[in-house]
Amino acid sequence: TPGGSFEYSKDSTGQIYIISRLDRVKGETENWITGPGGAIRPTPSPDGRSLAFVRRDNYKTCLFLQDIASGQIRKVHDQLERDMQETWAIHGVYPTIAWTPDSASIVYWAKGKIWRVAIGNTGGPRESTITEIPFHVKTTRRVQEAVRTPINVAPDTFDVRLIKTAEVSPNGDAVAYQALGHIYVRPLPTGEPRRLTSDNDRFEFCPSWSRDGQSIVFTTWNDQEMGAVRVAPVSGGAARDITNQPGIYVDPVFSPDGTKVIFGKVSGGYLLPNLNSRETGVYVAPASGGEMKRLTKRGTNPHFGSDNSRVFLVTSEPDKDNDNTKLISIALDGLEEREHFKSANATEMRVSPDGQWVAWAERFNVYVTPFTLTGRSIDIGPGANNQPIAKVSSDAGISLRWSGDSKRVTWTLGPDLFSKDLDATFTWLHPTSPGTAADLTHPREGESKNDDKPIGLNVAFTQHKFVPKGKVAFVGGKIITMRELVPAKDSVVPPSTPNSTWTLPDPPIEIIADGTLLTDGDRITAVGARNAVHVPADAFVVDCTGLVLAPGMIDVHAHGAQGQAGITPQHNWGQYANLAFGVTTIHDPSNDTEEIFAASELQRAGMIVAPRTFSTGTILYGATGSFKAEINSLDDALFHLRRMKAVGAFSVKSYNQPRRDQRQQVIEAARQLGMMVVPEGGSLLQHNLTMVVDGHTGVEHSLPCENIYQDIVQLWGASKTGYTPTLVVGYGGIAGENYWYDRTNVWENEKLLRFVPRQIVEPRSRRREHAPDSDYNTLRSARICKDLNDVGITVHIGAHGQLPGLAAHWELWMLGQGGLSPIQAMRCATIQGARYLGLDKDLGSLEVGKLADIAVYAKDWTANLRDSDSVKYVMVGGRLFNADTMDEIGHNARPRSPFYFERLLPSIGYTGTFGACHGCGLPGCGSGVRGTMPEGEVPMERGYR
Repeated sequence: TPGGSFEYSKDSTGQIYIISRLDRVKGETENWITGPGGAIRPTPSPDGRSLAFVRRDNYKTCLFLQDIASGQIRKVHDQLERDMQETWAIHGVYPTIAWTPDSASIVYWAKGKIWRVAIGNTGGPRESTITEIPFHVKTTRRVQEAVRTPINVAPDTFDVRLIKTAEVSPNGDAVAYQALGHIYVRPLPTGEPRRLTSDNDRFEFCPSWSRDGQSIVFTTWNDQEMGAVRVAPVSGGAARDITNQPGIYVDPVFSPDGTKVIFGKVSGGYLLPNLNSRETGVYVAPASGGEMKRLTKRGTNPHFGSDNSRVFLVTSEPDKDNDNTKLISIALDGLEEREHFKSANATEMRVSPDGQWVAWAERFNVYVTPFTLTGRSIDIGPGANNQPIAKVSSDAGISLRWSGDSKRVTWTLGPDLFSKDLDATFTWLHPTSPGTAADLTHPREGESKNDDKPIGLNVAFTQHKFVPKGKVAFVGGKIITMRELVPAKDSVVPPSTPNSTWTLPDPPIEIIADGTLLTDGDRITAVGARNAVHVPADAFVVDCTGLVLAPGMIDVHAHGAQGQAGITPQHNWGQYANLAFGVTTIHDPSNDTEEIFAASELQRAGMIVAPRTFSTGTILYGATGSFKAEINSLDDALFHLRRMKAVGAFSVKSYNQPRRDQRQQVIEAARQLGMMVVPEGGSLLQHNLTMVVDGHTGVEHSLPCENIYQDIVQLWGASKTGYTPTLVVGYGGIAGENYWYDRTNVWENEKLLRFVPRQIVEPRSRRREHAPDSDYNTLRSARICKDLNDVGITVHIGAHGQLPGLAAHWELWMLGQGGLSPIQAMRCATIQGARYLGLDKDLGSLEVGKLADIAVYAKDWTANLRDSDSVKYVMVGGRLFNADTMDEIGHNARPRSPFYFERLLPSIGYTGTFGACHGCGLPGCGSGVRGTMPEGEVPMERGYR
């Protein structure tokens, strides 16, 4: 769990818990019951002679009895509910057990009922002495309506919302920023953005102005050539490289006199090739190009103040609670390090061009303080009172920069550029009218220049979505449209008979045995029987005889790397793998905000090949660290949801916010802003039930218990809160993905290895742990999915980024193991996932007018669900691909570019999971994010690596 203090997954065959005894006179503690299977729930008898407790035996959770005097232990009963020893059991490892006052019987809970077992003189159960204690509760609970908002998936145009590293020109007449893979320059206060260069072979990043305003330095990335630092004239003309070797470069900045450029060099591996990755750090090179020189291994965000000879850097030394960020400076020879400021959790620090001020971001707000030289480091933070400090932002901010005259600090939030004048912030700078705001950025219509709240100026632009040209006809296949011939029942009325169960019949699904489906552009234009659909002469025809068509799969909990060091690859092998296995839409409930929304917009514009990409961005984290989202009021919750909506999120992930009122504040903020909330389940059943009652959109991750009974079924069934179990990382025992590594030869999957580096696949698959079926708790957890699906709750697939593409099918197969039919399981992967996220107007079924997201299968998975990975063709937004190679075919045919690991054999640098939920606790998941490193590792100091 975040913080590194707990693990979700333990080996129950060994000793996990022990029972200790405290001598209340001497104050001494001794281990009392130890050994394999653990020892939990110690309950002494009233007469003081016996100790009842629970432990595992042959994986079963059993009731045991110890004779305290002799130490003899006997098994009393072996039909208890599975305990919580293998999960994060902060609410208890097993329900309370109790003795009757005469010490003759033990009362306990199991299998959804309360039982009494009489204890014989030998300490074992007497014959026929286990009896049920009848128990029934009739109650009423108020359940809030689940927050859910319809989403317009693919409008003809969309507003570009993710602009990065925006920097205003020194004279304030333009702003440069990165968006949609390129550098744009936009006049201020009004004007249309234009490309800085006409280079379409590379992605561009990190623009920064020369102080004379004539040039912009930036970095580039090309999957085949790697990256460079380049300089381009603002007025137009060819850009030129100033680095003398390809690499992965970030954060270039001119020196004040314009003769030098400093920048960061980072290592590759994983998404990007690990070539030229040695000797990372901060470098300097002549602005005219030439030899690169490393200044230091430490620090990030290099920049200058007023002095050409000193470089400012940001470092950090994280501990379990804080990032401990520092602003330091070094000379251009890499020596004379000085420490100037330190903050517990600053994420950015930036010195003004005149060296008189420093701005920093902490807890998502922007602050400013004078740069005071004392010869010692100064502690700064939102509550510091050792020198003048002002909060200048109102709704969060990133990309801190300064105006050329150092009188104004700027930042961005989504597409908006904000600024604040210092004389409007510190009244002693503006003595003629103290406390009055100066002329800020150009206010929006209807807003006053003298409003002290910073005013954002939208500097981005509108982009047309990509629509492929031409018609495609899929002729002759079995089409499983997922269109429901009878609408699903909207709500459930619990039965009046005590302890009875009820289920809802699945609505019949339209299946066309021999059909034709026609697309034009990115939409479906016809679907029906083969002889009922006319195929135009200009259509590209796909012969689907013997094949099966279904909607593209929707992975609603799809972690996965979208960038590295802020760089979006042109060909993300993980997303190609997802598409190759039929996943055409992903929703990632925890990812780097800038990286994933940048990728989302690139996909919509047709500039990268990937599934449709939606996300919560960075989680609303409730623990510690620089990205903690502090929520103690509705205003706090609105602040955090507004900042996420500004960059393109329609959902947020409430992640282990510890108090229920905090989670309720997030829900209310979502209602007000028209957003959805997909909370971290956290392996906490009690929290999960309050999430249902309070109206969360869904519960992410599996319930940790073995079974659910009518109390939970009836409560949840009366709500509209969905369930995404992510069985591949299921709680309460061995993760579900281990079952498939154990039972199948994943390393022999040739299709998978075309898209996923062998170095990722083999470590988990060739030498795998083996366990009997009885040890795989996910086989039990999957039954809960059926229990909820049977009462009309939408269950969905979430592959968690464990193995791109293939893990989505593991989720499907485990739903089948839980009792869902192939059609029911595929409904979870298509229309139910679409409904969950409000996407069902455009996605989830094959109907006229819906988006052309289609998977074509070589085998009929309706007969054998294990054939669902036989995807032969995949279409996303009308773009048709051969799923075996991911070459684009049809009217827009083009071969796939090779991935770096197909051309080269560099070290991949990392062999963990593709995705990182930043907190599931599984070894390797989220590695590198403070608080979620594998046990025994320590957080790294901030620097280019």
